[in-house]
Amino acid sequence: MPDLERWGNAQVKAFVYGRGHRNILTEEETRGQFDDLGEFKEYVAGKVQERRAEPQDDMISFLCDVTYEALGRKLTDLEVNGIVYAMVIGGLETTQYAIAEQAQILCEHPELFARLKENPDDIRQFTEEAMRLRAPTQGLSTRMTKHDEVFQGVEVPAGSLLHLRYAAANVDPEEFECPYDFDMSRKAVTRHMTFSQGPRVCPGATISRLEQTIAWQRLLERVDSMAYGEGNTFLHQPGIMLGTLSLDLTFTKSA
Repeated sequence: MPDLERWGNAQVKAFVYGRGHRNILTEEETRGQFDDLGEFKEYVAGKVQERRAEPQDDMISFLCDVTYEALGRKLTDLEVNGIVYAMVIGGLETTQYAIAEQAQILCEHPELFARLKENPDDIRQFTEEAMRLRAPTQGLSTRMTKHDEVFQGVEVPAGSLLHLRYAAANVDPEEFECPYDFDMSRKAVTRHMTFSQGPRVCPGATISRLEQTIAWQRLLERVDSMAYGEGNTFLHQPGIMLGTLSLDLTFTKSA
């Protein structure tokens, strides 16, 4: 687990510690990132070889056996490695940011914590509405304009950096009534853009949803209350993620 945490943090290091709109790391930070990612690649490569020799009931075994229909062949070791890389981002990094934001919502609305503890079937609705309001990934796809442009009446000169913040769609008043209110009674609550939509939907969406649901099921079984601890600064990452740099919480253990 400590290795997975270190490797997961390395994947998003530029977005957490990078400077400026281009998320620039120092040479030393970049070397450290590449060293960690190199270790992760070697670790996964070893697991791929183990599963090719002795398949088990897990994701890597499935990826080693599945046929890539578009080309009519099996996945290469490098392709399997790349998919595992993406799953770690979805199943570890963005999921922990989502849970941290959800914890803040519960601290700010203790009556909501009590409701979920009494009615655990509402957890899925809670996590979906929380992801709509506080999407763990706020955007992607930074581009530079080649010409002077006008977007919705805003003049954007050539050479400007544009960043697609698709999480803004989650709080669009034309799509969601009172979009900044947390409302678990919303219909079609999964209509948010947190995982994108259609053929470009995030491949880690299902595992992230499952992890969030299980996390709150287990926590609500074990604690009677949750509140902010001492010393929270609520500083967030400056990049594409909506993730606190740290979050201190206190719990009252359930009887």
